[in-house]
Amino acid sequence: MSGIAVSHGASEEADLRRMLAKLEHRGEMSGIKNLGNITLGYRSNHIGGGKSSEDVTTFSSNGKTSAVCDGYLFNDDLFDHDHSSLVAASYQQKGKDFLNDLEGSYALAVTNGESLLVARDPFGIKPLYYGQDKEKTYFASEIKELAEVTEDINVFPPGHYYTPQGGFQPFTSDPRGSEEPMKNPEVAASRLKEIMVRAVEKRFLENERPGVLLSGGLDSSIVAAAARHNTENLETFAVGLEGSADLEAAQLVAQYLDAQHTQHVYTEEEIMQVLAKVIYHLESFDAPLVQSAIANYFASKLAADAGCHSVLCGEGADELFGGYHYIKELESEEAVEKELLNIISIGHGMGFQRVDRMNSAHSLESHVPFMDLDLLEFALGTPLDWKIYGQEQVEKWILRQAFEDDLPDDVVWRRKAQFSHGTGCNEIMERLADARVSDSKFLMAQEQSDDILLRTKEEYLYYTIFKEFFPQEAAADSVVQWASLEGDIDH
Repeated sequence: MSGIAVSHGASEEADLRRMLAKLEHRGEMSGIKNLGNITLGYRSNHIGGGKSSEDVTTFSSNGKTSAVCDGYLFNDDLFDHDHSSLVAASYQQKGKDFLNDLEGSYALAVTNGESLLVARDPFGIKPLYYGQDKEKTYFASEIKELAEVTEDINVFPPGHYYTPQGGFQPFTSDPRGSEEPMKNPEVAASRLKEIMVRAVEKRFLENERPGVLLSGGLDSSIVAAAARHNTENLETFAVGLEGSADLEAAQLVAQYLDAQHTQHVYTEEEIMQVLAKVIYHLESFDAPLVQSAIANYFASKLAADAGCHSVLCGEGADELFGGYHYIKELESEEAVEKELLNIISIGHGMGFQRVDRMNSAHSLESHVPFMDLDLLEFALGTPLDWKIYGQEQVEKWILRQAFEDDLPDDVVWRRKAQFSHGTGCNEIMERLADARVSDSKFLMAQEQSDDILLRTKEEYLYYTIFKEFFPQEAAADSVVQWASLEGDIDH
């Protein structure tokens, strides 16, 4: 895993050193390369070539072209190149058009010493921010990093590239399914399983096997089942409060898959001990997101302590296969499809952000196989009535069908719950916030926060912690908030 820092303008290397000092959790190694008006910097844990390279962020040059890349790419060219040298070589050959050939998750910068191009993957799986200070423009992997040099903090839009001459330009259009339509759901389910198993296989490193963060819900269980097709030595990790439904379900899945399973039962006291750390790394105060991030933080620590360098996560399935209960209430099929695309478009500030930040906090690389390009194309070409099925409106029906023989029935047909609900965290956080925030203080905060939506005492508590770390007004403006506290968070 890794992180990048980039400046354009009359900046000093000292600026990038301060930025990179905030990213120690994203990599032990670091470096800075000054190219006159353009400076590149990186943090990285892994350096190497080919598909055995987990995450390469270093200075790679092809002639006069240099690049840094925080990401994981699946292009065939990677058999002979590391990520950043592939970016440098591709840019030299094709210019900005090389972005259309990339498959994977990434935030990158490439330059020939005169021109600069900065880009982010189409769904924002990898984080990237930007800000200006007088004549200088900065790009950074995290808010805490960017805040070292400017109070101007903005989200770098997914699926866009930036050049000083042209500003921000999109390089992807709205996603559309390109898979051949299937009339038979049984054939479609078989094809879906094949694609999913392959998506997980792509994310296996040559000499390492990633762990699976197993919540006990359908999505992470399917990831574990797909991983089981690729290895005999499956490691799974689960967390929750004593008696939580997720721990029980995760244990059932792990036994069914004959996985080496590790779990941690955390306490209310432990939650309060890590809450500030969670918000600092998460860089958000959105209440549902923080709730789910607490469990994610504990699970990631469990995997890191076990010696894992990377983990597989179940994020993305709800967006692709209609997993959110509230969308069943929408009036038309067109409205549902539009909402699913909208949810995908804000994933960079919700689930993908949680997955990246909580794993990065423990120096883990995270992978989200549900966002594999082939799987995405299949899902977008799947009829809605195969996603939300029958009079009972079973969400993610085709996904359940695909892995019905690979998991226990109680898990395959388990009703979706919010991650924080399954772990038992939500009630505790609501109670703790109610005890710490008076009615009058909450009312006053709502009246004074015209531009920030503080919907509950719990969210206000998170917001006060967030502001201690990130007092810049622009930092709070960068936070994406879930439309409804009754909405679902990926399981």
